Amino acid sequence: MGAYNSSECVQTLQGHTNLVNYCVYSQDGRHLVSCSHDNTLKVWDTQTWECVNTLQGHTNYVNHCVYSQDGGHLVSCSNDNTLKV
Repeated sequence: MGAYNSSECVQTLQGHTNLVNYCVYSQDGRHLVSCSHDNTLKVWDTQTWECVNTLQGHTNYVNHCVYSQDGGHLVSCSNDNTLKV
């Protein structure tokens, strides 16, 4: 992953079926995780830009996610009043 000095779009990721609320890169830059109103998180490979995993379990909008400091866990929060690790 290099620095982008252009105003051009590098990649458009499609797969969510509703509004995307948030995204975050993993500490090593290998993955990008997106949170959506479709109640899922998607994990994207930043080399191929393919979705490598869809995380399900929330029963309402997923608003935010964050990696733990050591990168070993991903925590998501949702309008279903839960956090999932």
